[in-house]
Amino acid sequence: MDVTNTFGVTITRIFFIITLNFNIVNLNAQSYTGVMFDTQEYTRVQISSDTIEVYSEIVTECARRCALLDDCCVASYSEDTSTCVLDHSGSCCIDTFIEIGWRTIKKQTANASPTCTNCLVLDRSQYKIIDDEKTWQEAVDECKCQGGKLIEIETKKENDFILTELESRNTGALGYWLGGYNFNNDFDLEWISNPGQDMPFDGTGVGEPNNPFTELCLAAWEDIDFNWADISCGAMCPYICEFSAD
Repeated sequence: MDVTNTFGVTITRIFFIITLNFNIVNLNAQSYTGVMFDTQEYTRVQISSDTIEVYSEIVTECARRCALLDDCCVASYSEDTSTCVLDHSGSCCIDTFIEIGWRTIKKQTANASPTCTNCLVLDRSQYKIIDDEKTWQEAVDECKCQGGKLIEIETKKENDFILTELESRNTGALGYWLGGYNFNNDFDLEWISNPGQDMPFDGTGVGEPNNPFTELCLAAWEDIDFNWADISCGAMCPYICEFSAD
């Protein structure tokens, strides 16, 4: 069904059941994947080091190629040139620009289990540490766009698990955004999913939070051994997305 939005851009939903046949160590295997896409006419993804161009006769073939790549969430297709541009950054929040003759296709993440490649697993949660630096709000939006949320640490077990991983990475990052904030300008930090409620576990470092009126967002900070600290929300940091493993 086609729907025209307030900007006059046609949004089309297309659904595929894809049958894959492949060999793994000389053993025949078969997999079936149902993938729902939204498409937006007259737009194209930005070309970058994370994009590849391949020939596809029709848009459904381009969508199939994206569906087969774990790290592809967005692609663009030109009927005029039969060109399929696949973004394999793993992000569903890709910048696009207007270009006649192209359409952008995007995997739907709502009400579906997100694909979490190279993720850490603890109990019923998966965690994806993303080294791209963003502001706190950009990190919130990116995790949501991927079908998860900016990490909310609720137990000492979970905190120790994440802390051990961050200490072992040795990337030189100053810190990693967490899904906590203090927009009430007091000393009470909250998780995004539970506004107004006390955190069930407190992993803040000694003396933190120390700037409740100017540093309103929460990060695991390297200088204090990745304990939690309040940081200016406009700082550029890598971040951790959390997904349900159910």
